[in-house]
Amino acid sequence: RREYMTLAMEMERMKKIVSQEAREEGKAEGRVEGATETTKTIAKEMLLKGIAIEVVSSCTHLPVEQLQEIAKETH
Repeated sequence: RREYMTLAMEMERMKKIVSQEAREEGKAEGRVEGATETTKTIAKEMLLKGIAIEVVSSCTHLPVEQLQEIAKETH
């Protein structure tokens, strides 16, 4: 019986660890996704103001091809 309880407690502890790691990973992914969306929004605004795609690419580190797609979507 004691062995079963120890095993159950260990399983519960491991479940909490995995859950915490998954939560932290999700938060990190959310931050990256948010930063990416912010960069795209800034790039879109720059393009709308007539700033050259090459300059926007240099400032945002987004590829020219991606900026061309963003430009198409905004017009």
